[in-house]
Amino acid sequence: MTSPLGGYDVLYTISVGSHGKCQKIRRKSDGRVVVWEEFCYATLTDSETQALMSEVKFLKNLKHPNIVRCYDYIIDSINTKLYIVMEDCMSGNLANLIASSTRGRLYLDEQLIVRIITQLTSALKKFHRMSESRCNFFYPNLKPDNIFLDSEQNVKLGKPSYSPMLHQNDKCSIWSLGCLLYELCTLCRFVPGPQQKVLTQNLATGTFIRLPEQYSSELSIMLHNMLNLTDYLRPSLESLLQSNLLAKAVSEEAKKRQLLHQRRVAQVKMNKKVRLARKNKENLPPGDPQIVALQNIAIKLQTNNQHESQVEKDWNGSCLRL
Repeated sequence: MTSPLGGYDVLYTISVGSHGKCQKIRRKSDGRVVVWEEFCYATLTDSETQALMSEVKFLKNLKHPNIVRCYDYIIDSINTKLYIVMEDCMSGNLANLIASSTRGRLYLDEQLIVRIITQLTSALKKFHRMSESRCNFFYPNLKPDNIFLDSEQNVKLGKPSYSPMLHQNDKCSIWSLGCLLYELCTLCRFVPGPQQKVLTQNLATGTFIRLPEQYSSELSIMLHNMLNLTDYLRPSLESLLQSNLLAKAVSEEAKKRQLLHQRRVAQVKMNKKVRLARKNKENLPPGDPQIVALQNIAIKLQTNNQHESQVEKDWNGSCLRL
């Protein structure tokens, strides 16, 4: 019997951890480059193994354009290993972006920050809806090194965390998102040790959190509300998406999704035409209009794919000199 692992070619190892490694691989069926995380579960307890499998099944059912997609998982029972096949986010993560801006003494542009927060808020809304329906103890990990960037520079929320003793609601996620927003604006962590006491005192007394002067007062107000120490006074995910500050970005994301859907529908129709034309190709003379149409469709498909891969490649215009 052929092993499912044989359907992939390992390209190289990205990282190695205590329980396994992460590798970039190529799927033989279509040549697509993805990644898999290898876990050796031999040393895990039964409850830990069960938690790991629950996480994998949760991820596979969690589908959103701003959440890293889990395509499949493979259990190698002979070697007690689990392989999680996931989307390849080839452009790094927010931790890389923040570190690069810090080294270059650059602040991120507000429009870019608003776009990131909009995409993550939408992803969190989907996450909590899925989590509540399944009664899972998963919560989103909003650390910058777990938020990835795809080839079109869209953010992708990475793997969630799991705790059977902890159940987080969307108000907890709003706090974590506020901490991330603070770090994106200031290039500093929200509670970096010695400053924790001062920041907490400021929040408790209602002292306004000040951001660098190039950011709008609307952004500062939103941040202050997200970091309210009283959880029920924080905005909800839905109210954030309906706010005036995020309205434009929400509209742009909706248009992007609609355009992507239209392209996918058009490509499915083209693929059907290609298949039909190929069936008749052998019986047609060279230069026949159907063969010419087939060639034109192939060229159009290739052009569309090249165009989509070039969307929003350059982020150099998204920063301001300090």
